[in-house]
Amino acid sequence: MVLWKRESSGGSYIDLWALYEPRNFIDKANLISGLKMLEIGCGKNDITSTQLRHVGNEKFEEKLWHLAMEFYNRSLRLAIKGSENVGFAYANRSACFLKLKKYDQCLVDIELAKNSKYPPRLMSKLEKREAECRKQMKKLSDIEPIVRPVLSFPPNKNFPCMANVLEVQSNEEYGKHIVAKCDIEMGEIVMLEEGYVSDISSSDQIRCHTCKEPEKNFLPCLNCTDVMFCDHQCMESNEMHKMTCGASYYRLKGAQSVVESIVTAVTAFDTVDELMNFVERALCTRDFDSPECKSDAQINYRMFLKLLGLPKKTDPMLEILKVYQLVLSIPTIKRFFDSKDKEKFLMHLTFQHFLIIKRNGITVDYDLEGLYNPIEIMGNIFSFFNHSCLPNISHTEIGNELVALTILPVSKGEQLFINYMDKKQPTRERQLHLRNSFEFNCKCSKCVPRVEEGDFSKMQTDPDYQFIRMFYQTYRLEHKHRLILKEKSKKFLQKYIQFKWSEQIEYASVCFSNCMLKDFGLQFSI
Repeated sequence: MVLWKRESSGGSYIDLWALYEPRNFIDKANLISGLKMLEIGCGKNDITSTQLRHVGNEKFEEKLWHLAMEFYNRSLRLAIKGSENVGFAYANRSACFLKLKKYDQCLVDIELAKNSKYPPRLMSKLEKREAECRKQMKKLSDIEPIVRPVLSFPPNKNFPCMANVLEVQSNEEYGKHIVAKCDIEMGEIVMLEEGYVSDISSSDQIRCHTCKEPEKNFLPCLNCTDVMFCDHQCMESNEMHKMTCGASYYRLKGAQSVVESIVTAVTAFDTVDELMNFVERALCTRDFDSPECKSDAQINYRMFLKLLGLPKKTDPMLEILKVYQLVLSIPTIKRFFDSKDKEKFLMHLTFQHFLIIKRNGITVDYDLEGLYNPIEIMGNIFSFFNHSCLPNISHTEIGNELVALTILPVSKGEQLFINYMDKKQPTRERQLHLRNSFEFNCKCSKCVPRVEEGDFSKMQTDPDYQFIRMFYQTYRLEHKHRLILKEKSKKFLQKYIQFKWSEQIEYASVCFSNCMLKDFGLQFSI
């Protein structure tokens, strides 16, 4: 690890390019050519737009509505402003919304198509679709409302995104962590935090670039082919994209959150010298609070800098240098770091940001008809949650907001945990990954079971558990049935929570979590 090394006492920071160059000339050449490849074929192009729309039509015929919509979105992003392709993309996307029974969105896309040079010769198709949409809307008598989550308790005075029944503590074993100030029941929303940074660059881009909401009536950026917005408000309010429109980092998987975290840092200060002094002072101590912060942006940035990064043995130098080159290609950044010494500082800052985000980012991914739709979000306060293979907190995202809710009873003084891992990984693989990536040995009740064979049998034959296993797949779909399923899960977990972990407890807790997420209109994992 070469982070924050100086050439001499009081001198400038070492050049990471020069340090890396002797190790692998071929990698460096591949890096440069790979970055140039990102810039190829990124302009508006009606020929490619038409080809993508035809692929979307094929997917539509295969009844893959989500996948067809993604190709229509791609076609829309590449369509030249004012061309028929814009109207075609909106019209075809409206057909997907109709098939998905999203009638309000279908009507919006029909109107967008009419206002975007949709050919008059085909207008009867749109009118017929609009009539069918309105007919189906009249038939709807019982639409389950989507509940937007809110904190179950008043906000914490120091951290408003967190409920006041929680507090942040610190010790040598756990570092910064979150504990309960009182007993907390299951199903309580205890944190709602807007992401400090987020990354959708590895997804099929079916999310708004501003609010990160999926499958909306997206409008394409008029100048680049990389991003879409769910409405004009999201388009106009995105100051980040105004600075970075046309930048090629959108096309490199995993680069978005790191690049935009650097832009966020730069815009919090008037000069590069002010930023450099701020970073150097912040990294000298583990204290989170500082009177030197002059704005909320600086307070949040200081908190970000204080988070732990990837282990010191991790050295993803080539990947970081790619991101650094992409950062430096943004004109605003290039003007800010206008000397070799300042560029060297930027290298190290990019390294620091990369390590922090890759350790603390939370990836939530859904798979719709083979459409890979992950989003990685990193919240400063959310990063204080430690890991357990049997967590008492379930976490997900709604747009650019991280949500934490209790899925097991939590006692006063008990630490709250989320799960960093894939639930299906065997114990040995989980423990190895946790040691390598987070430098600790997990001793949770799943890794070190404490349940007797007779207790397993008792839980397996419990009537509430039998009900959960039998009816989960059908009862989770309708609200009135989910209430029953949640109550059965809650009753079972309260009955056996003293065992901390068993296959039955894990299944019931995930079942309870998924029922809660379904209430919010979100995906689930069983």
